[in-house]
Amino acid sequence: MVDFSTIAPVSVVRFFKSDDAIDFIYVSTKDMQVVPQVSAAAKALLIGRHRNQSFYRVDNLAAILDAANKISLGLTLVLLVIAMISLVSSGISIMNVMLITVTERTREIGVKKALGALRRVLLTEFLVEANQSRLLKPRVTPRGCRAPPSRAWRRRRRRRCGTGACRSTGTAPRSP
Repeated sequence: MVDFSTIAPVSVVRFFKSDDAIDFIYVSTKDMQVVPQVSAAAKALLIGRHRNQSFYRVDNLAAILDAANKISLGLTLVLLVIAMISLVSSGISIMNVMLITVTERTREIGVKKALGALRRVLLTEFLVEANQSRLLKPRVTPRGCRAPPSRAWRRRRRRRCGTGACRSTGTAPRSP
């Protein structure tokens, strides 16, 4: 059965319909706060004016909206819990890697001290190593970041400094 809906005044519907039955009546309000009161009043009016044995169902979209809000809140909480679990597991993994690194470094420092290294030498070594990794990391990162010099840059550099003295530095090129 195909369900067709029309919105028309009751007098026009009675003119076109063979029986006097009305299947749906839609009521709208300007303020959403009064929807429950209007729904109750519409049901009371239908029951008061028509037969008691007839069945009248009055629905409003506020209940559907409330159910949608509850579903949305439930999904938000589920996603929040998943995010928290992933953050905690990532944090534990990072701490584990850091603990392993510190343990290895502690052994390395112990061996160097046992061989007679001074505190100043150890600090200088770690400072130089940290600076090297800081300076070299951007060159080794994925292409989207600071990539190594391109081939075109190298070609321009070779053309500029290929033979004779280099114009940018004033020095002779190195021989391979």
